[in-house]
Amino acid sequence: MRTPLQRTATTASALARASVMRAINFRGRGLSDRTIQALLDHGIDFPEPLLFMEPSQLKKIPGMGKAGFNEIMRYRRKFTEANVSTKVTEKNPTGMEVKKEARQHGSSRGHASST
Repeated sequence: MRTPLQRTATTASALARASVMRAINFRGRGLSDRTIQALLDHGIDFPEPLLFMEPSQLKKIPGMGKAGFNEIMRYRRKFTEANVSTKVTEKNPTGMEVKKEARQHGSSRGHASST
């Protein structure tokens, strides 16, 4: 039978492992450990919600400083329309399908280049 101290140590170890596993969802996205911890403490377990939150909501997260806010905004910019490419299939005059990649460059006009 385990002592209360052993049970506490086992519980603490399990909680530490769980915290590390939750943090893995944010790795490789340019977020610091401090920012990740603030997000986890606030109940944000995955980075996807960050893409849909208003900047004012992000600023209200406890422990989210200016640097953390800037990290998240850099992460979000990777997914804005100006950086998303879309595959487009068109038919050329001979009736053959041609695949093109259209990429928005921060303006209302796109530009297409053949691939």
